[in-house]
Amino acid sequence: MIIIKHFKPMSLGAIAVLLLSACSSQPRQVQATIPLVPPKAIVGSPIAQQYWGALALPSTKVIERQEQDIQVSEMFTSALGLTCRKLTVFSDTQPPSERVACSQPIVDEQGQEYEQWILTKPIVHSATAVEIN
Repeated sequence: MIIIKHFKPMSLGAIAVLLLSACSSQPRQVQATIPLVPPKAIVGSPIAQQYWGALALPSTKVIERQEQDIQVSEMFTSALGLTCRKLTVFSDTQPPSERVACSQPIVDEQGQEYEQWILTKPIVHSATAVEIN
């Protein structure tokens, strides 16, 4: 009977240790063999090179154009790992519109790498769904 009294707490302790060790083990590593999304692919149109410097500076808050003022948000990192900024375009003739610009590394003909800024396609919110134009 004394043996049973000591065996019961020890067996419960052993079971608890086994259960907890299963929780602390690393999950198996999985790697996709077929890429479903191309890495760092931006869908949109290139922004004129004269604005790249202003977009790359974190201190830039407003970019002034001929008939537009473009309010520039803080930089953020996209799901693709790219540096992006939200742009709010104010015009005298149209209501304000919001777009997102992201920098994409590219290599020119001479092999020099630099950051090209791309204006992504707009996302339109409708009453029933979100549509990407």
